[in-house]
Amino acid sequence: VPRDEPNVGVCWSKTHEAEFLVGMVAGRMTITNLLGYVGGFRIPVVTRNLNAFTMGARMVNPNVTVVVYFTDDWNNGDLEAYIGRLFILMGADVVSCALSSGQRLQNLFHENGLYSTGFGSDYGAVFGDLVLVSSLRQWGPCYIHYTTQIMLGEFQPHQANFYGIAEGYSDITQLSWRVPQEVQVEVSAMRKVLLSGSEIFCGPIYDNLGNVAIPDGKCLNNSEFISLEWMNYMAEGIDLRGSMTLPGCGVGMYSKLNEAFEFQGCEVCPPGTFTSGEEDLLECKACIAGMFSIEGICKRCPRGSYAPNAGASMCSECEPGQFQDDEGMDSCQPCKPGYFSNQKGTINCTSCSPSQYNPKYGSR
Repeated sequence: VPRDEPNVGVCWSKTHEAEFLVGMVAGRMTITNLLGYVGGFRIPVVTRNLNAFTMGARMVNPNVTVVVYFTDDWNNGDLEAYIGRLFILMGADVVSCALSSGQRLQNLFHENGLYSTGFGSDYGAVFGDLVLVSSLRQWGPCYIHYTTQIMLGEFQPHQANFYGIAEGYSDITQLSWRVPQEVQVEVSAMRKVLLSGSEIFCGPIYDNLGNVAIPDGKCLNNSEFISLEWMNYMAEGIDLRGSMTLPGCGVGMYSKLNEAFEFQGCEVCPPGTFTSGEEDLLECKACIAGMFSIEGICKRCPRGSYAPNAGASMCSECEPGQFQDDEGMDSCQPCKPGYFSNQKGTINCTSCSPSQYNPKYGSR
């Protein structure tokens, strides 16, 4: 925003204070000690919120690691879902984000019975009680501030108001009922500390490489909060995986990972499994009963055969005395009385000759 314009004023929220509290909740609620975090762009405001989230989590649980990917986009649902699946494979049980909404990411974790936290608005009101808590930006005080100045004829140009919880510019939502009472009390106590005007970015603070990021005795001021010089580090406890792009594995292929969950290339699905190519997958899915696959594409069993179970790499021929006149079936049918089949893979049973009869089902 061009602050040199005489009729322009700027407001921004110290959302990092609320994110510190959100991190405390995530740090207490994780069982695996692994949290997932997806950021849009690696810019000072996102880095500041990420660092604060991590510091809050590790203040209450020093064993926590926060695995971080950036999408270089504010809204890429397919990529968010891919990263979410990667987090779940890694063992993350709480996810957070700095995105436009992160809807696909939130839904994926909730479908697997896992927790999330919200950023910038009340995610719990949209996604339900598996959202433990959300950070909030609150613009009302900003509007009141400038409106009052204008009404009283006291407006001054070149203003940049950068405030936090103490001034009502930021806060957190009510915590989910799933958060234990003792955790709620702990977070409430820290919120009171921030309401008193205390800062969280005060040294000594170390980065994830063990270097001093903010020296002892130094507390960042407002201009330094938005400076790349001071907010280009990753806090201790962050496992930075960098910018992620969709691998683009096609139909019948999946993303192969190494033991460190790093992408190694696209591979053809094992026999009996498939991918549709509609979204990048880290694992192939089993073909349903009645179908088979050899190279990652499920096909219907041909007539005269069947596949009784999911994940078949081949179909079995119908036994003598049975038939199957349809494709994609999980069983064969017995020949009815008066009909027979004496070989495997029969499509239609043969009727008995006029001088013969067959009173039973399944005759050969």
